Amino acid sequence: MKTLPKRNRGHGNSFEMDDFDGGNHGNRREAAYDQRMTGNSEDVSESESEEEWSYCWNCDAPVRAHWETCPSLGCGVSLQRDSNDDEHAENQPRRSNSSRKSTATHSEASDDSFFPPKTATSDYGKFKPKASSFQRPDDDMIQSDDDHHSDYDAKDSYEDQPKPRRTSSLLHGKVNNAGAESLGAVKMPDWMKLTEVKKDFIAESSDTDMRVHMNAAELNEQEASNAKKKKRAISGNSVITAKYTFYSFLFVNLYQQFSRFANIYFLIIAALQLLTPLSPTGRYSTAAPLALVLAANMVREIWEDSKRHKDDHEVNHRVIEVIRGGRVEEELWKNLKVGDIVWVKKGSEFPADLVQLASSDEAGGSYIDTCNLDGETNLKIKSSLSLTQDARNHSQISKARGLFEYEPPNKRLYTFIGKVTIDGQTIPVDNDVVLLRGAVLRNTKWIYGIVVYAGKQTKLLMNARAAQLKMSNVERLTNRILGAVLLFEIIMCSLGCIGNAIWAKGNKDTWYMPYLQSQSTAEILSSWITYFILLNNYLPISLYVSMELAKLGQKILIDNDIEMYHAKSDTPALARTSNLNEELGQIEYIFSDKTGTLTRNEMEFRKCFIVNTSYGFGTTEIGASIAQRSKGEKKKDPAEADADATIAQFNYDPSFAFDDVRIRKRLESRHPDSRAIRDFFRNLSVSHTVVPEGEAQPNKIKYQAESPDEGALVSAAKCLGFFYCEKTAKTHTIDVFGDRETYEILNINKFNSTRKRMSCVVKTPENKLMLYIKGADNVMLDRLAPGQPYVEETAEMLKVYAQEGLRTLVIGQREISEHEWREWDLVFRHAASSLVDREDKLMEAAEMIERNITLVGATAIEDKLQIGVPDAISTLAMAGIKIWVLTGDKQETAENIGFACNLIKEDMKRIYLLEGDEESIKRRVIQEMEEMKKVADKEYCLIVDGKALLEIMRAQEEKQSNPDSLDLMLSFLDLAKKCKAVVACRVSPDQKRQIVYMVSSS
Repeated sequence: MKTLPKRNRGHGNSFEMDDFDGGNHGNRREAAYDQRMTGNSEDVSESESEEEWSYCWNCDAPVRAHWETCPSLGCGVSLQRDSNDDEHAENQPRRSNSSRKSTATHSEASDDSFFPPKTATSDYGKFKPKASSFQRPDDDMIQSDDDHHSDYDAKDSYEDQPKPRRTSSLLHGKVNNAGAESLGAVKMPDWMKLTEVKKDFIAESSDTDMRVHMNAAELNEQEASNAKKKKRAISGNSVITAKYTFYSFLFVNLYQQFSRFANIYFLIIAALQLLTPLSPTGRYSTAAPLALVLAANMVREIWEDSKRHKDDHEVNHRVIEVIRGGRVEEELWKNLKVGDIVWVKKGSEFPADLVQLASSDEAGGSYIDTCNLDGETNLKIKSSLSLTQDARNHSQISKARGLFEYEPPNKRLYTFIGKVTIDGQTIPVDNDVVLLRGAVLRNTKWIYGIVVYAGKQTKLLMNARAAQLKMSNVERLTNRILGAVLLFEIIMCSLGCIGNAIWAKGNKDTWYMPYLQSQSTAEILSSWITYFILLNNYLPISLYVSMELAKLGQKILIDNDIEMYHAKSDTPALARTSNLNEELGQIEYIFSDKTGTLTRNEMEFRKCFIVNTSYGFGTTEIGASIAQRSKGEKKKDPAEADADATIAQFNYDPSFAFDDVRIRKRLESRHPDSRAIRDFFRNLSVSHTVVPEGEAQPNKIKYQAESPDEGALVSAAKCLGFFYCEKTAKTHTIDVFGDRETYEILNINKFNSTRKRMSCVVKTPENKLMLYIKGADNVMLDRLAPGQPYVEETAEMLKVYAQEGLRTLVIGQREISEHEWREWDLVFRHAASSLVDREDKLMEAAEMIERNITLVGATAIEDKLQIGVPDAISTLAMAGIKIWVLTGDKQETAENIGFACNLIKEDMKRIYLLEGDEESIKRRVIQEMEEMKKVADKEYCLIVDGKALLEIMRAQEEKQSNPDSLDLMLSFLDLAKKCKAVVACRVSPDQKRQIVYMVSSS
């Protein structure tokens, strides 16, 4: 009996496979896998099953003689012999099945690699069939088994076998073409084809990519020197946010002050008075006040900029601990360099943009506070590089050697594209392991991180504008008025000069003015300058003195206004510059998001819909507002009579208000819906990125979630008997009514604003492969498999939930065959390791598997309104300020929130622009404009959705806008400006940006 030889890799789970002469499932799986690798769809014959075996020269994965590339997804190197090896190959037979245990030592490092040679010991062994194995077919799946040996002796050493030429390390992680061409169930995207892979390789090896070596200061200095020669110098970590330096202050400040039109005017007047004998006034009557104004402004600028210098000095002289040679050295922030490995402790701010190498958490996770970056108060979860996350001390982390290759500095806060090669293994590096400067480490004792961007090249500094002179609209208006006054003064001076010439010509013979007889034309024209100096008070220099003093006084009043003091956070109002005080009274529009602005961003699970039954009682603030407007009583569910939170919840939590006992009773009584209910809450408790913290007890554990929605769903599942209690790097463990279930997390397709959904592929305790998915109804309902029951009922209930202001999600699942998952995982892993358009490729990969979904149910979460929001909006409306709410929620939710916070009132006429093509929307806009002209005293509210905005904003997206698109956008803008309130629902972040740009640029 022939068996597949086994190599010793020293890690990973054993990869066991059945013999090829049997007919069991393991044989069929291996035969199918062999067909995919070779692109051959024919059955595996007996002769093929006995074909000679060898090992990949790079990763030791088992390979067949006729394969062109290594099947390991982490390798993918060419297996074809180099022409230089042919002569050697003739004398050295290829390794066969009939060989016994052998030991081989060979170098895997290329000539241009700085990694030390690796030593591999291989043992032949027998493979026992396993009941089920869904592990990826890569080198991590091969492990030594010293207790089993082959029936045959080894004749030749592996190191004597001919090896092909080693390819570039940039090809690591590339998919082999044989596997790519043989995909059947999963359609291969264009970028997976060999030609596209080559294009990726060219792009990935671009000279613009940054290269950083771990624990190799000399190599990093060499990289920095090379980058400087290519005119893309790597920045140091010292930062300067101040406007002025000691040497530049005088020149920069004078330049900025003389950017004011009036200062140039008074400088000319002062020069004429000082340098010519033509002034009819005192020589210093203008120069002295001008010097006083300039000096006063300089003093104010020095005072304000000194605070920036003080802040810069404090930041640059903070101390951070750096790991060098296994020892900890204290270093100032300003002296950090790209490539330094820092040791950041809990509560500390990150000194630069870092890639997290390891943390105090066993799974390599950490929690960061990004409030300084994006204003969000919920903690973000970050992970460590999988190849370094096991480091637990300074000595271990200082021994790591690797090469990072990543994109040049840019402003994108939420994306990072790169890869790292450590000990011959290459893995992608994305934003999940990146810690940005300005963020703070929370709930984690320490992390090790390597500096990838420093100083002005960090994403925080690249998104920060340099301090500049800010001019208010009042000041700009003053400049325009003074320009008109100057024009009037010039006209008056010209009239005076002409009148003087006429008068002098008619009075030349006057005996008491003999100088008129000898007056030249130049002297007559010089009278224009005399008039110009004489009339300079048309532009009073005291105007700017008064304005500067008023601004300074306003700043002091703002800083000391007790009504603008927030006692809870001990935060007073602070005017960082006095140049824009008067702008506060000129605000005409306020653009507001919903979540976290109008609402608290504190989510609470309220209701759910499973198999045509809605669970959960009560209503929300918005629901109560609807009932008050309709002046009718809502009918109570008969089941509400038995409502009791202590009975409804398996793990009772007083802060969780869910009190519908039907879920627990149906689960315990084997109700026909019990299976669907179990699937529903398994989905909620397994499919997420939440990290449990603390003791694994329901009343003591805490959940850290990037999204408060996910945290609310996991907490709800815990209270209702599906307790998420443990997480490792690759598993989620839940406690289901006392019984533990462990799910292996194979892939995660992350949520983003474009996809509006997230999913994960898991291996269940029953050895099934399941796709768990949840997302917005407008993307989920289109992906459901046809012919399912209760789809229409679910859609109707979602509308009911939305009318109460609840945030809704559709929950679904799909069982996946192992064959389909293996093929799709090939695409997913290639997309994850790509340096070119990684996000787009990951979305395309997710789209391939997120189809034919089985509907499981829907959730409804409440996000309560901020305290005082209705009163604040009413006050702003009284001041004549127009408020636009831009949200991604459903129309019903957005509209009812508008009513609840007094943005929309009953006496307002509501104008709806929902969906439609360009022509229909334009007709609707024109029609509403005509009606507005007829009824001038009525208030209007405009409600528009994302689909309509796609047509309206087409003029912004097109490089050369056609007249019709531009006309539609301008007509929509005119309509919106005449409305007291505007609510935009189902809009993406990019559409929010387009709306703000459209209004501000108009």
